[in-house]
Amino acid sequence: MEQAPSSWLPVVILLIIGIGFAVGNIAISLLIGPRRTGPGKETTYESGMMPIGDTRRRFNVRFYIVAMIFLVIDVDIIFFYPFATIFAPYVRANHAASGMMLIVAFALTALGFCIAWRMSSTQGFHAIMNLFLMPMWFLSGALFPLDNLPSWLGVLTAADPATYGVDAMRNAMLGVGTYPAALDFAVLTAYTAALGLFGIYSFGRMKAV
Repeated sequence: MEQAPSSWLPVVILLIIGIGFAVGNIAISLLIGPRRTGPGKETTYESGMMPIGDTRRRFNVRFYIVAMIFLVIDVDIIFFYPFATIFAPYVRANHAASGMMLIVAFALTALGFCIAWRMSSTQGFHAIMNLFLMPMWFLSGALFPLDNLPSWLGVLTAADPATYGVDAMRNAMLGVGTYPAALDFAVLTAYTAALGLFGIYSFGRMKAV
């Protein structure tokens, strides 16, 4: 089934706004901006600051991790567009499932922030993330039911925040879950808030080498 041309209208409007904003800022600056030059304005600067020191100065790898996370967030925003347009009927039909998806996404992003600020290499960041994510996924109950588990395995699954994300999705989409939906929501929200605050604290303590 072919889509009507009007369905692409929001995309066209978004492109026009984005391109127009960039071009408009440059054009307005050239038209009304002052043209007074001098030795001070002709010197090299970086982000409005005078360059100090050697050009071959080493920077902490965390600055590059910040840049990568910034790009990841930009890509995530792109994926929010089909979530709010193409999948809009499904979102309206099941608000609970859509909300839980967003909370789980924010929780995993907060975990990545906390790990990134403590790492000294990009390779180590990916390795540590997999070290956290794979056990969380295996213990979340996505691969096996949470009923009638051994006591030691039940303790591990209950301590895994991903367990409450998977259980929340089951509650929202199937109406069946091991824990109450309110408990799933409370645990995920507290987990996301705690990791987000810890990530902000770690970022404030970050220093360049």
